[in-house]
Formats: sequence, C-alpha cells, structure tokens
Amino acid sequence: MPIKNVVSWIAMVSAYVENWDIGNARKVFDEMPERNVALWNAMIMGYMREKSGVDKGFELFGLMPERNAVMYAYVITGFVRSARVDKAREVYDGMCREWRDPFCSNALMNGYLKMGRLEDAVRVYEEMMVKNVVSWSTMVDGYMKASCFEDGFGQNGYGKEALELQWALMGRASGWSLIILRFLALESLDSLVLDA
Repeated sequence: MPIKNVVSWIAMVSAYVENWDIGNARKVFDEMPERNVALWNAMIMGYMREKSGVDKGFELFGLMPERNAVMYAYVITGFVRSARVDKAREVYDGMCREWRDPFCSNALMNGYLKMGRLEDAVRVYEEMMVKNVVSWSTMVDGYMKASCFEDGFGQNGYGKEALELQWALMGRASGWSLIILRFLALESLDSLVLDA
C-alpha cells in the first residue's frame, strides 16, 4: 500500500483480528507510526478473543495511553472466558464507576454464575447503577441454576429473592423480555406450589 493512513492501518489490523491472525495483526500494530483508541481497541479485542492471548491483551491494555469503557468490557469478558473471574473483578474494580455499564457488569455476573459463585453475582447485581433485561435474566437464570427452587423457598435461602425479582421485573419489561420473565416466574411459582 503506497500511502498508509490511520484508517488503512486500522482496517488491516481489524481484518487480521477478524481472521484470527493475531500474529500479523500485532506486526502491523507495532509498525504503526501513531495509534489511536480504535486501533488499541481492535488489537486488545483480538487478544481477548483467544484464551491463550488474554495475558498479552492485558499487558497491552496496561500500555494503552487512553482507556475507555469498551476496552474494559473486552478485558473483563476475556478474563471471564478464560475462567479467571477474580482477575475480571480486579479490572472491574479498577474502572471508573460511571463506566460500569450493564455490558461489563453482566459479563462479570455471568462469570461468577458459571463458577457457581451466586453470592458474588448477587453483589455485582446489587452494585449496578443501571440494569437491563440481560442483567435481570442473568440473575433469574443464576437463581434457577443454583437450584434455589428445590424445596419451596430454596435450600440456600435465595428462592424467595429469585421469585420476588422475577415478579418485580415484570413491571419493567416489555415485548419478548416480558414473555420470558413471565414464563420463568410461572415455572418458579409452579415449583413453589408443587413443593408446598
């Protein structure tokens, strides 16, 4: 390419990342005379997509001169995918509170739930300033998977909270999310009635 500008550099890095060729993406990244946020995002995203590249992505994240919420979301998701939820929480705790959008929080909650750490997921949920349908359904699903409805109000004390959360969310939900939440609530209620 005779004349390279920032757009062409980003396009090259992004193309390599999309084709899972992180080695060539890094080579182009290292050759760039100047880097902007979009380029850093593309490169770090590429590393975070691969479980084996999470540490390199985090190292690059540490060198990033100007971080943003998107980058934090990629890094948190990368650590969650590699089953390193405590490291994801460390990154989450290090970000500005206003950047803790539902995407970052939901990724962390999901990681905790996959590891069977319901109480930690509940703590993240309760700390959230903004919740969305994914936040609500993640928590409802977490309660369900933790067998909270096995003996009526839950053998571990969360059954009542799960059911209350489901009913409270129905007032906020619309469209398909309302249908899904109603289904989950009815399934939970059925469990409570059958066990009574």
